Order: sequence, then structure tokens, then C-alpha cells
Amino acid sequence: WLERESIPTLEHLQRLFCRLHLASTRIASVAESDDVAKKAPKTSKSRRFRSIDVLRGLCVFNMILVHFGEYLSAQWFRNWSLFGTPTFLLVAGLSFHVLSESAKRKGEGVSVRAIKRAIFLYLLQAAQSIVLNGNIDDIYTCETLMIAGHAQLLLGMVHKFQAPILTLFGAIILGVTGAVRDEEFMDIDEYWRVNAEGGSVSFEPLTEDVELEDIFHFHVVDGLFPLFPYAAFPILGLAIGKLIYGPLDQAESKSRNLKVLAIAGSMLLASGVALLMIGKLAPSLIEESSLYGVYIGAWRSWPYESLEHVLVSVGRSLLYVVVATRMFDGDLAEKQPSWLGSIRDFFSVYGRFSLTLFSLHHVVIYGILGIGGYMTGESYLNMFENMFELKTSLVLGSVFLFVVYELCLWLERESIPTLEHLQRHLCNSRLTIASTASPSKKND
Repeated sequence: WLERESIPTLEHLQRLFCRLHLASTRIASVAESDDVAKKAPKTSKSRRFRSIDVLRGLCVFNMILVHFGEYLSAQWFRNWSLFGTPTFLLVAGLSFHVLSESAKRKGEGVSVRAIKRAIFLYLLQAAQSIVLNGNIDDIYTCETLMIAGHAQLLLGMVHKFQAPILTLFGAIILGVTGAVRDEEFMDIDEYWRVNAEGGSVSFEPLTEDVELEDIFHFHVVDGLFPLFPYAAFPILGLAIGKLIYGPLDQAESKSRNLKVLAIAGSMLLASGVALLMIGKLAPSLIEESSLYGVYIGAWRSWPYESLEHVLVSVGRSLLYVVVATRMFDGDLAEKQPSWLGSIRDFFSVYGRFSLTLFSLHHVVIYGILGIGGYMTGESYLNMFENMFELKTSLVLGSVFLFVVYELCLWLERESIPTLEHLQRHLCNSRLTIASTASPSKKND
């Protein structure tokens, strides 16, 4: 019956793992020719944008360190993240543009691949929530992998639009976020771990009480990372990718666009800081606004990210892209000092294994919480944000980052399959096979 109905068994899993190992071995053999590829003349079909790897790596590095500090010590620590989810989603838009251009050159569909990637991220979020929490609440509340999946779906729908239209879409999403938020819904404290005063911690399960309307609210406006405003970041990233990751013969246009992005980023960053200062020094100027307390008037990344935080996040993300592109792509990359090249290579490792590391660090943090709960005879939930002093948590996070860096190098050296290999195999196997066929296509 299993054979007749084509039901997967351990034999199928074994073959899948071995094929992944073979594919990763081919990728590793292609990587050995990287030095030769660097010396070869570059064309628009064989370019690798190292800035994307570096930015993604910085985001993952930052999120891991912040999560160690937040989950083990202090919830407020997340508000001071420098490379958080907004930047990570914007980089996802950049990466999507590069991958979609590669797919178009090979005659492959972009939207179907985006749907597959979204489903993969949804399933990974569900698995992570079941393993760590014993429920699927993270799906309801729109956690990081859920919004990353939503981003893939959105990018698959809008990737054909030009940069100005995409920029307009992003601006509209950011602009109407305050208007679509449900202020009454925001007062339901039992949905969140931190109450209105930000003091006591509660962990009310959502699984038994959640309704369809609640799920809609969470994913659209009131979740951890809802579509409003977070959908704007990947769309803006896609627009930026169209502006700066064009053909080599558009170098002059690229330089001009980078200057425009730098000016726009600086203005948005300054606007966010100015609005924050007004709220601190002259709150009466904004207290009469209908959006006060709903979208403006605080420095808050979660829940309900404030406009001040949004403006600063968009502004600094644009500046990050400008700086990284100038430093790690193009002519300046060939002239950079060795120490800068070391920084590039260091963070690129975290970027290449971003999905694996993002999932792994949650397992480790929950393991630490579980050990603490076992030693004290309490539930691990009671240890959240209350287990160590902040500096101890940051030291543990730093040790984890050092260990996984060496682990990633070993995985790469031994060609051991990771979540990234599994995602490529399941979501775009044709691209994986093509990219391992010859060294000339490696950078696609």
C-alpha cells in the first residue's frame, strides 16, 4: 500500500539525504575554483554581490546576540538592535532580485519558486514552534519565519514592477500602518508576554482561545511582525536591487542611484530621530494626534513598531546597503585592505548559513532555559527574561556565535547538508542542478 500510494518512507528520506550530500559536494568542488573565477573577466551573468552575504550575516549575527540578551535577561534589549528583522527583510528583497534575474536568464519561473520558498518557511516555523513550545502559537502571532514567508509571496507577486512603483507600494504600507491598527485590539494584554506597564511576564497559550479574526489581526496589523509595516521592507529591498544591481555597463547610473539612496536614508534617519526628540522634549506637539500611542510617541520595535523606529530602521538600512555595496562590490572591493576582507569573509559565513543558524540558536536558548527550569524545579517559561544578568547572556551569545562560526566552516568543508541545502533542493532543484554543472554558473 505504501508503494502503491507513493507514501514517503525511511528509504525515501535516505535517498533524499544522500542526494543533498552529493549536491553539496558538487557545490564545494565548484567553490574551490573561486580564485580562478576572481581572475576571470566578470560579466553580468557571473557576478556575485558579496554585500548581500555580508548584510545578511550582520543581521543574523545581531539577531542571535539580541535574542540571547532578550530571552535570557531583558525584553527591552531588542529595542536597540542595529541589524534586526527590518534590515533582514530588506536584504531578502535585494537577494530576491538577484535570484529572479538569474531565473529569468534560464527561462525558469520566479513566482512558483517564491511560493515554494514561502511554504518551506511556514513549515519550518511550524516545526520550530511545535518542538520548542509544544504548540503552533508562533504561526498565529506571525513570528520571524512567517513574515519571511509572507515576504516571498509578496515579492513573487510584485517582482515585475519597476523600482518607482515598488517604492510607492512601500511608502503606502508604511504610511497607512497607523490607520489600520486596531487600538482596542492592542489593549488585549493576555495575547502578549509583557503587560501594558511592561513589568510582569505572562505566558497565556493562544492555541485554545484563538479565533480566525485573531489570526487575521496578528498577521495583518497586530502580530509580532505583521504585514503592516513589515511588508514594506522586502518591497523596498526589491526596488533597491533593481536600482543598484543592474548590468555592468550601467556603472554610472548605479553610482548616481547609490547617492540618491544615501540622501534618502539620511533624511529618513534624521526624521525618525527628530520625531523621537519631539516626543521626549515637546510631547504636547504630537499628543493631540490620533496616532499618538498607536503609531507615534515611543521608541518601540515590538509589539506594534512605532513610526520613530520604522523611520530609523528604513533610513539606516538604506545607508547599510550603500556602504556595503561600495565596500564589497565593484572596484573598491578589489582595493580594500586585508582587514576589511577578513570582516567581509567573517560575516559572509553567517550569511551563507543564516537559516540554519537562526533555527539552531532558538534550540540552544530554549535548551538553556530548560536546564535552568530543571535546576530550579520550575517551568522553563518562568525563566524567560529572568535567568541571567544581561552581561552574562551576552557572553553566552558571543560564545555561541564563535562556536557556530567554526561549525559552519566545518559543515562547508565536509559538504554536510544544512537547511539551506534542503530549501534549495525542495524549492528550486533545477537551479541547484544548473549551478553545480560548471564553475562559470556558480555565482548565479
